[in-house]
Amino acid sequence: MAVLVRTTDEKIVEIEAPLVRLCGKLKEALAEPNYNPQEPVSLENVDSEVLKHVLKWLRHHVDDSSEESGSEDECENVARRIKGRRNKEYRWKRPYMFVPKFDKAFLQTDNSTLIGIVNTAHQLKIKRLMEYACRAVADKMKNKSTEEMREIFNIQSDFSDDEEDITLMSVDRSRTANYKWKCTGS
Repeated sequence: MAVLVRTTDEKIVEIEAPLVRLCGKLKEALAEPNYNPQEPVSLENVDSEVLKHVLKWLRHHVDDSSEESGSEDECENVARRIKGRRNKEYRWKRPYMFVPKFDKAFLQTDNSTLIGIVNTAHQLKIKRLMEYACRAVADKMKNKSTEEMREIFNIQSDFSDDEEDITLMSVDRSRTANYKWKCTGS
């Protein structure tokens, strides 16, 4: 059964039945007893252009048998148990995530579209797209300074120039004090 969704720019988009099974939120909407097929499901902070982009991804992955949105078994397959050296407690560690070529190419977009994809995947509960998109954002942030990340993602600083200078000076002082303490041992 196709599902109608309403985006934040008030456009109504129809999502085909095979794609609905990949979207956790839409599956939940269909399962509700008071669901009305003529009434669209509202998506908060989802732009229609980004949604069309995500629908392309869904169409490409519609035949993937391993895709189960929000599956507990999938979480267990991704994570592995590792025994700690000092104590015998177990902790969970996630191995490096392999991102297929299509998905890498799909996520090679401008930053605002990439953030929109993350938000849309979160809203629709598309787990694998969410993981891949977050990985792409993390890769863009890797080895960048705070200023570079602010510039890349267009993030405004909460501090005024004076407050930022004071904060940087206090950080420098604490680093210097820690360095002196380690060198002198006192």
